[in-house]
Amino acid sequence: MKSDNIAVLLTAAIACFSLPAAHALCLFGSTEGEISDYKNSYWQPTEPLSEKASKQIVANCTQQAAVAQQRLTDTYLQLCTTGQITGANRLFAEKLRHNPLYANRLTASPGASKAPADNIEAQMRWSVTNDDSMEGFKEDCAAFVKRTPQGRANTLLGLKINGFQQDTFAQCMTQNHMQQVVPKKKFSACKSLGW
Repeated sequence: MKSDNIAVLLTAAIACFSLPAAHALCLFGSTEGEISDYKNSYWQPTEPLSEKASKQIVANCTQQAAVAQQRLTDTYLQLCTTGQITGANRLFAEKLRHNPLYANRLTASPGASKAPADNIEAQMRWSVTNDDSMEGFKEDCAAFVKRTPQGRANTLLGLKINGFQQDTFAQCMTQNHMQQVVPKKKFSACKSLGW
């Protein structure tokens, strides 16, 4: 008789938890809220712009970000293979030093040994290892140089080249009076018992 009651209760519990509104039957309550839905985010102008002008801004920023990513890759390749940054790569690195988005990634955090402020090569090397270790820099560079161009785009070397392109795109869009809109989506989940 007891086993029949347990079976009925288990069947009822399984049926209840398979219902769409199962969160209403959560043993320890439920949590509801909103989370940012970055996958469905989009850009919109902050001032009146035609659709054609908005599309042109997106195209220009996409190209600018791709060119910047390639320049960063070239700068790290030059630094890794020669130990120096020269020519257009040096101008690019100097520009990064004065860009508020990246400047903090080229300097040490408080308490760490600080990269020399007047030496862009040292700052770029520091951005790879977050310290003054030449051993770590050489290891990271050796792996970076051996990668294919596609592999280099996903490396964690220095300013994180893949994220750099996204950051550069977002900065360009903001400078062109565009703002990213991130919609919210609702969620509901059963609370669990924590030990």
